Amino acid sequence: MSNVKNGKFTITSSDSQKQIDLTSAQFTSVPLVNLTTRENISIYLDTVTNNYFICKFDNVLSDTDVFYVAVEN
Repeated sequence: MSNVKNGKFTITSSDSQKQIDLTSAQFTSVPLVNLTTRENISIYLDTVTNNYFICKFDNVLSDTDVFYVAVEN
């Protein structure tokens, strides 16, 4: 069975990047991460480790929820 962690975080117009902690999932290898949002913004993964990921974004005009799923590879 694969190790999976999902969640949600909020970004604001003043943010340009966000680091999300994955330590509670106890990944033993770097997970695959999928990001989704309901808004039309540019969002991409910058760094992914087995303990956290960092995403960067542009065109955030207001508070925006971002949903993620991390699955151990």
